[in-house]
Amino acid sequence: MRDRCLRSAGNDGTGTREGASKHSSWTSTINAVEDGSADLVLIILSAHEIRDRRERERLFHESARMLADSGRIVLVEHLRDVAAALAFGPGLFHFYPRSIWLKQVASARLAIRDELAITPFVRVFVLERV
Repeated sequence: MRDRCLRSAGNDGTGTREGASKHSSWTSTINAVEDGSADLVLIILSAHEIRDRRERERLFHESARMLADSGRIVLVEHLRDVAAALAFGPGLFHFYPRSIWLKQVASARLAIRDELAITPFVRVFVLERV
């Protein structure tokens, strides 16, 4: 299935674009998207699974790269906060605090256009390029 998706996206599966280095498998698909061609990028309850900070930063940089001038990124994530502690106990350490998300968003030259809570422990960030 993965190979079929990569072939249909016109990517050889190496995870590289000209001038870019090799990264994890998610970059193979994201690199197939042209610069400034996406009106909407959805990152839903998954970015926290990228445990390496540099890889998460790369996710945001690549998402910003492919975002059209008027495009938006919708990031939906659990937060490490009091509500998550009550809901998940020690499992809350699998999530990141809001401050980490804000730093990573800023590092990709993205700004928060809107933010809302859809549950006491899930937050939606609507992002745009600065």
